[in-house]
Amino acid sequence: MPETHGRDDGGSVDDHESSSQPPEKKQRQARRALSCTECKRRKTKCSALGKTPCDACVRRGRPGECVWIDAEAHNGPAYALTADLDSLRRQVEELKELLQVQITTTAGVLARIAEAAPVSAVPQAAHGTPRTTSSGAASGPAGTSAGSVAAHDSGEASVGRRASTTRMPRSAVETTLKGFEASVVGTLPGTRFVGPGSVVRNAASIRRGDATAAPRATALERAYALLPPVDLGRAIVDEYFRGPLNRGWPIVEEVTFRQKFDEYMSFKPLEGTMDQMSWLAVYLMMLASTTKMNHHMRRFSNHDPSDLPLALYFGAMDCLDAADYLTVPQIRHLQVVVMSLTFHFHFADVNAQGNIALRNVDAAISTCQWLELDILEDDPAALPADDAALVGLSPVQGLELVKRLVHYLCFADGTFQKRLGLWRWCHNLKTPFPGNYIDLWHLDDERPLTELTSATLPRIGSAFATTIAMYHRPEGFSYETMLAYDQALRRVLDQLPTTTGPLSSYWMMHMINCSIHNRILRLHRPYMFPRHTDLIEALDAQASARAAVHSSRRIIEIQLIFNDNPLIRPRFVHIWILGAVLVLAIDYVSGSRESRTSLLQSLEIFNQSYVSPDDSPYATGIGSRDIMRQCAQAVDAMLAVADDRLERGITPTDEGGMNGYFARVADRISATEQQHAVDVLPYDALAALFPDLSDFEFSFLTASGGQ
Repeated sequence: MPETHGRDDGGSVDDHESSSQPPEKKQRQARRALSCTECKRRKTKCSALGKTPCDACVRRGRPGECVWIDAEAHNGPAYALTADLDSLRRQVEELKELLQVQITTTAGVLARIAEAAPVSAVPQAAHGTPRTTSSGAASGPAGTSAGSVAAHDSGEASVGRRASTTRMPRSAVETTLKGFEASVVGTLPGTRFVGPGSVVRNAASIRRGDATAAPRATALERAYALLPPVDLGRAIVDEYFRGPLNRGWPIVEEVTFRQKFDEYMSFKPLEGTMDQMSWLAVYLMMLASTTKMNHHMRRFSNHDPSDLPLALYFGAMDCLDAADYLTVPQIRHLQVVVMSLTFHFHFADVNAQGNIALRNVDAAISTCQWLELDILEDDPAALPADDAALVGLSPVQGLELVKRLVHYLCFADGTFQKRLGLWRWCHNLKTPFPGNYIDLWHLDDERPLTELTSATLPRIGSAFATTIAMYHRPEGFSYETMLAYDQALRRVLDQLPTTTGPLSSYWMMHMINCSIHNRILRLHRPYMFPRHTDLIEALDAQASARAAVHSSRRIIEIQLIFNDNPLIRPRFVHIWILGAVLVLAIDYVSGSRESRTSLLQSLEIFNQSYVSPDDSPYATGIGSRDIMRQCAQAVDAMLAVADDRLERGITPTDEGGMNGYFARVADRISATEQQHAVDVLPYDALAALFPDLSDFEFSFLTASGGQ
C-alpha cells in the first residue's frame, strides 16, 4: 500500500500545517465613500460610485477637484459595483472605437454630429422650476477671485437628440451615454466645461469655416491688424472711460480691464486662447465705439477712416466667434453686445443697423438663459465660477456686474422698436435689481436712488421696459387702461435721479426722461379731439390735451440741452421731436401762444444739428444732414402757416379746421422743395416726416387707443 502524505480526510499537508497556525484576525473593511469629496462637501451624491470625475463635478466645470478618498487606498475584494463600472468603461472604449470607425469611413458623419449638437435646443431657464442653491455657500471676502466660488449644481437638462443610425443594445448604450456622454460627444448645453479634443468643439469649428467666422489663429491675426499701437490704444481706452459712452452707459469694469490691457498688450504675442480672444472682443468693441464718436482717433489703420469703426466691430465679433461663445456661453458675450447697442442703435449710421442690435440682443438673452442668469438670486455661488470676465472680482462684485448686464438686456428687450409683444423675458425676469453702488469697489455704501451711479441706468431702464410689457394690449387701450398706464409711467419717471450734472454723465437719464414723455404723449394724443360724448367726457379730453402738451414741451426742453454737444444726441430722437412738434403746433393753432416758444426751440435744435461745429465729414449729429434739414423745413412751415392763421384771426375750426391747416403745411413744404430743386425729396415730405398723423382723428371718427 503506497504511503500517503497527509490526513485521512483527504486534506493536503499544507492545509494541515496552516490549520496548526493561529487564525489571522479578520481586517474590517473600510466603509466605501458614496460621494467624492467635493459632492460630500456640498451634501450631494454622485451619480456613480467611484467615477472620476463624477457628473456633478463635470457640470460645475471643476473636474480636477473630483477626488474619492478611498479610491486609491482600497485593497479589499472588488465589489460588484466596481466591476459594473469597469464594464461600463470598457463599453465606452468600444463605443469610442465604433465612432472613430464611422468618422473615418463616412464623410458625412461629422455633419450629423454637428447637427445633433444642441446649439439651438438650449434648455430654457425660465421654466418656473425652483432653483436650489447650496445652503452652505458663503460669499468670499472682497478681493478673492471669482474662481473660488463653486457654480450652482443644477439638475440635468432634458435635451432632444436625433435618432442614432447605428443599432446597439439599448440598455448598454443608454446607460453608457447617460454616465459618460461628456467623454464621447462633448458636454450637454449649459455645461461650461468643454475638454480638449471634444467632438462638439471640433465639429463646430469645421462647420463654421471661413465663411462665417475665422478660425482662432486667423481671427487673432485680423485683430492684430486692426489694433492701434499700445500707447495710442491706452489713450483710446482713457478716452472711453472718461467720455460719455462709459459715463452715461457704463458696461466694463475699469480696474480689471486695465489690468488685462497691461498684461495682454505687452510685447509678448497672445497665444489666442479662449479667454484672450473674448477679452480682445471687448477691447475691439471699445475701440469701435470710441472711434465712432471721436474721429480724431481713426488714423492708426489702413482702413478708410469712415469705415474703421465698422471694421473694428466686425473684428470684435470675429474674436467672439473664435472664443466659441456659441459652444461655451460666456459673460463677455453679454458685455460686447451691450456695448454694441450704442454703436448700432443710438449712434447708428443708418436705420438698418438697428436690426443688427435686435439680433445681438436676442443672442445675448439666449446666453443669459443658458447660464441661468435670468433666475439669479443674491447668491454668488450661482454664477459660472470659471468665467474669465469675473477674474479679479470678488464673488459679490461678480454678482453685481452680472445683475447690471442682465437688466441692461431687459431694458433693450422692452424698449427697442419691434413688433409689440415680442419680448423675451420682460414678463418673467427673476434676477433682482443691482444695488445702487457708485462702482463695484464701493459695495459697502449703497447710495439713495436719487443719486446717479453706475447701476442707475440698468435699474431705471429695466423698470421702464417691464412697465411697457405689463400694460401692452394688442387689441388697444380702453381709456381707463390708458390712465393706469400713464400713472405707471409717471412712477418710473419719479425714480430718475436729479439731472443737474454734466451732460456727458446724464445723457442717458435725459434720454429715458424723453422716452417716457414720448410714450405719455402717444397715450393721450388720440384723445385730444374726441367728438363722441360716449367715448370720454369733454373734461377728460382737456386733461389728455394738457398731458400731451406738457410732455411735448418737456421733450423739447430736454433735447435743447443736447445742443451743447449734439454728437451725443441719438439719431432717432428727431422722431420724438417731430411727434412733440405736431402736438405743439395743434396747441398753437388752437390759441395757446406759449407753445410757439417750444416750436422755435425745436427749430433751433434741427438747425444746429445739421450744421456740424467743425464741419467734419464724420460728425453727423442726430442723423443725416438731409433729414435734419427736412425736419427744419417742416417745423418752419408749421410756424409760418400757424402765424398766418392767427394774424388773420382764423379760429381752429375755420378753413377746414386742423385738416385744412396741415394741408397748407404740406403745400408750403412742397413749395420750399421746388424753390431748391437740388433738395427735392423722392417722397411726400409730410407723409414721411409725420407717419402717425392719422392718430389725431381730425375727421372726428372714433378715436382709438394704442401705443
